[in-house]
Amino acid sequence: MRNTIAAILLLCFTLNGLAVEVVVFPEPARCGLNNGSVYASVTGGLPPYSFSWSNGATTPSITDLAPGDYTVTVTDGLSNTAEATATVAALFQMGDPGMPIQIQPDCMGMCTGIALASPPYGGIQPYSYPPNVFDAGAGQLNIMGVCPDVYTTIDVIDVGGCPGSIILVPGTVAAVTPPVVTVQSSTPACEGQSNGTMTLLITSGAAGEVAVTHSGGQYSQTHYPALMVPYVVNGLPAGDYQIHSSIQGGPFGTFCFLDFTGSVPELPAPCGTISGLVFHDADQDCNFGGFDLPIPNKVMEIMPGPSYAISAWDGNYQRGLAFGNFTIGQTLNNETQVCPPANPAAFTLIAGAPQAIVDFANVSNMPHDLGVSVGSSAARPGFPTQVWVTVINGSPFPSGDVTIDLSFDPLLLNPSPASGQWNVGVIPPFGWETRTFQALVPADIDLLGTVLSYTVTASNTASEANTGNNTAADDMTITGSYDPNDKQGITSSGLSPTQYFLAQDDRIDYTVRFQNTGTDTAFTVVVRDEVDTDFDITSLEFLGASHAFTPSFGEGRELVFTFADINLPDSTTDLLGSQGFISFRLKPKNDIIVGDELENTAGIYFDFNPPIITNTVTHVVDFSTGQAQVQEQEHMRLLPNPANDVLNAFVTSWTLSIQVLTMDGRSIQVPGTPALDGFQLDVRALPAGLYFIKTDAGTARFVKQ
Repeated sequence: MRNTIAAILLLCFTLNGLAVEVVVFPEPARCGLNNGSVYASVTGGLPPYSFSWSNGATTPSITDLAPGDYTVTVTDGLSNTAEATATVAALFQMGDPGMPIQIQPDCMGMCTGIALASPPYGGIQPYSYPPNVFDAGAGQLNIMGVCPDVYTTIDVIDVGGCPGSIILVPGTVAAVTPPVVTVQSSTPACEGQSNGTMTLLITSGAAGEVAVTHSGGQYSQTHYPALMVPYVVNGLPAGDYQIHSSIQGGPFGTFCFLDFTGSVPELPAPCGTISGLVFHDADQDCNFGGFDLPIPNKVMEIMPGPSYAISAWDGNYQRGLAFGNFTIGQTLNNETQVCPPANPAAFTLIAGAPQAIVDFANVSNMPHDLGVSVGSSAARPGFPTQVWVTVINGSPFPSGDVTIDLSFDPLLLNPSPASGQWNVGVIPPFGWETRTFQALVPADIDLLGTVLSYTVTASNTASEANTGNNTAADDMTITGSYDPNDKQGITSSGLSPTQYFLAQDDRIDYTVRFQNTGTDTAFTVVVRDEVDTDFDITSLEFLGASHAFTPSFGEGRELVFTFADINLPDSTTDLLGSQGFISFRLKPKNDIIVGDELENTAGIYFDFNPPIITNTVTHVVDFSTGQAQVQEQEHMRLLPNPANDVLNAFVTSWTLSIQVLTMDGRSIQVPGTPALDGFQLDVRALPAGLYFIKTDAGTARFVKQ
């Protein structure tokens, strides 16, 4: 009788109560070669045993087999038989696709994660791995360069040359960023001395080391700045510096780093430094602490000179100066100076005391108040355009929840956000928030000349005393080809792009737009703006920017905006990402007169390339209200002009209002009598020069000889 036991391929024959049994053990054929094998194990029956394989072999084991089925028949000494079949499999890979793995964070999403996995099975050890795989022993492999959420296959070769693989199952890889360092400002070092400073700010990233190293090897030290807390590195000699930030992690220590640059200027000896802190002194004790707040972007004027300093985001300022006696003062705007008692305050820099400190403690009288600005990039048919919206909290109080609403032309395609709305949340005291809107201009050449109008409104759940500055508007004309690096200037009245009206305007808002049209990333962008002498530099206000920047002053009246580590991609790689802007406000001096020209030009520096010089924005000072002026020859005729004694003014329609104005817009008294077709003016007492006559009908000019 014969019974079949399938689990072990046992075929048993019984005779006189004694059975012969055979079990077969196959080994796979690896790497596509004829290197498989089968071994037959016999129990029971009566030896000797004979073997008969389906491939003709007669030995207990057979080798050098190709993949396939092999059957053996075993006969014992009593002629009883047993039969079994083995399958030689084809084995081409090692490893387990579903093995559990542990993945450590990668560096800024750049496929630098570390996977911890078990070695593969099968084949013949030892195994050979790619350069990014390390056998750490204890049954663990360390695999470098793992990408988030991507199947990763690691090739393996055993000692016999048989290939296999380890397949890492996708998993969440948390991106870790080393400290992102911004050099906020620097203080010059005197010639041959190590008394300069750099103020660092960690704007984002994980906690880690920041190594500051002088290019000439004169200084090297590691620091551990806190996030968003200005950190001053003191005792620096003049020169260029490399700032290397890194984080620790994984079995191999440091695996993520960033490099930045900074510099400390040099002053020829003898020289020193004035520095200090500008802050809102809530308790009016002249000491910074408690609920006090730093005041950023406050401009200080130093005399004689003048020279200028500006407070950074942490309220600190500094400026290198030659030895001497000076004063430093600030312009107060809705605030009262508590300390020092004098404004400006006197200080002296001498060899025995080369460092002077003057802190300005102010009490801000500004209630809750938000200000909003809007600017846009060029608009071309078939190309994307973007709008930058900035909301600034100008008070020492946190705002309520802020919502920004942007209205835009419905012809724009794929707007993002589609609603043109952002929920910003609470804006901290003296803080600001910038948002970007993007859309596509339809590829319609007939749109050339169309004006795209943008209006932005900021809403605040906290009450505001002044909501007039919560709305701003910007118009952009759709054009063809254009220069992406340009400058714009808009007066407060917006009545004219070329005139500044004394009776209507009190400021000009400038925007410098820049775009990297090169062939590679721009790591640093610097905008240099020589402020016209007709402007009051201390009136400077920042309205918004596309990226983080550091303001400072160069020589004289040069205003400098440094976008360090901006990493601006080129326009062929990322059209929208290649663009940026800086927007600021200036007020003209009180002594400007009609006919003065307010000019402004900027130079844009991309890394070490020569500057790109923008167009010059010019506004001519006028006394007009900006209403459409009546042509002189049509509504008023002046004879003689120039005039010595008597000026006859002939008008075509009766007028009830007559004014004689000087060049600076002041109204003056001039004797006059009505005439048949107008009036006569006695101008003998007037000094020689240009004057204006303004009536209900219009305006005319005359010259007094």
